[in-house]
Amino acid sequence: MNRYLRPIFAVILILAFVRQVSAQETDDSCIVRERRTIQGKSMEPLLKNGQKVFLMHNYYQCGNTVQKGDIVAFHNGAEKIPLIKVVCATPADSLQLSNGYLTVNGDTLTNSAGEVYHFSDGQSKMLKMYIGTGHIPKGSLMVFGDNVRVSTDSRIFGVSSEKDLIGKFDLVYPEKK
Repeated sequence: MNRYLRPIFAVILILAFVRQVSAQETDDSCIVRERRTIQGKSMEPLLKNGQKVFLMHNYYQCGNTVQKGDIVAFHNGAEKIPLIKVVCATPADSLQLSNGYLTVNGDTLTNSAGEVYHFSDGQSKMLKMYIGTGHIPKGSLMVFGDNVRVSTDSRIFGVSSEKDLIGKFDLVYPEKK
């Protein structure tokens, strides 16, 4: 490469990188980050009572897609305090409920520690209403607390609507120095 063209080429690369980074920042400009403190035990062992996290308000309204494994905040009925749960199934996932265990895409549903979720007969009957076709309805999510024994989640209230999502949690919380 010509020695006169190298500096020009380097400047073009830098400008292209800066433009790409700026575009990414602009896409997320509608996201509002709020510091939150986890309250309760329904998300243990993944999130501990008192743990500091960031809630990214409007994350999904900014064009991001809900993914299995996202930790979300959402409104649930008349509850005043939003719930925090893990998205365990979307309409794209294949679901099967058998002998009190739910499989998602062929894998038995487990929490972050590998503990298996078990569904009582009543919970199984309720969930079967939503997964009769092997998938939950479009615009719906199955959400579960990480605590397999102590959590009010899709085992109790069924599927949640994507419309009720408030945002996604970012677990990276910088410590004060």
